[in-house]
Amino acid sequence: MIRDALQARWNQDFPAVLGEKDTVSYADLARRASALQAALPQADGQPAAAVLLPDGSHFLSGLFAVLQAGWTAFPLSIHLTLAELTHLLSRAPVRAVITCHSMRPLCEAAVKACPYAPVILCEDTVQSSSQQQPDIQKADPYDPMLLLASSGTTGHPKLVQLSEANMAFNVAAYIRHMGYEKYRDPSPRYALGTPFFGIYGLLIIFACVMRGFPMYPMSEGFSLDALFQAAQEQGISHYDGGTVAAILLDRTLGRSIPYDITTLRYFGFGGARPLTAHSNVSPPPTLTYGSGQATA
Repeated sequence: MIRDALQARWNQDFPAVLGEKDTVSYADLARRASALQAALPQADGQPAAAVLLPDGSHFLSGLFAVLQAGWTAFPLSIHLTLAELTHLLSRAPVRAVITCHSMRPLCEAAVKACPYAPVILCEDTVQSSSQQQPDIQKADPYDPMLLLASSGTTGHPKLVQLSEANMAFNVAAYIRHMGYEKYRDPSPRYALGTPFFGIYGLLIIFACVMRGFPMYPMSEGFSLDALFQAAQEQGISHYDGGTVAAILLDRTLGRSIPYDITTLRYFGFGGARPLTAHSNVSPPPTLTYGSGQATA
């Protein structure tokens, strides 16, 4: 199901992550996830590992390393303050924190309050291996696979558990709803305007990995200019993310766009507060309108 979805693509060299300095293939991701999986410490019971990494290939390899080890993944926002990170890490049985070198000092300060003294692993310093992938550790599909921080209505964030069976059901429902083959759309390229660590982002990530679709992360500093440029340069066909994209698209109606966006075929929206007529949102100042190949 979900835990072994990436390793099923161990030998597949087609793109997994677009927009980074070098295009990252599924084979690259699988090798990096295996190296991290091997670096995780031995732990009894149902341990959790926090994943504190920016959207992109590093997050994906860290996430699947945890899942492949049979652990519970606890993805977190890179924008957490020290106090927020300390509070969240101290509330779960976190035995490891997977992060990057630049965020290691923040993690070292936060884990001091953890009762389990978790190990800190930097994804960008763990060496990939070309050896055979390690075994996927068996885990009950109804045990917690994901631990998510939800703010709820008041007070501190609440922790929500999701099982592999739960997530697999939702991924299958999303894929069935999309009907890629039915609509003769078997090879989409996804732009994710939603953070990877949230439930919306995780749903799209898992769907893409299950089907082997390329992903283009763009939740940080999203703009229509960036999306249209990605469509032209990367062949982006599908967008899933916040409702701000829909508002901005509506405000471009009737204006020429200086990009070829004919590859864009699907927009999915959710996970954001609706914008009112008085919301202070306008088209990005970097987007200029003139003669273009497509019109929104």
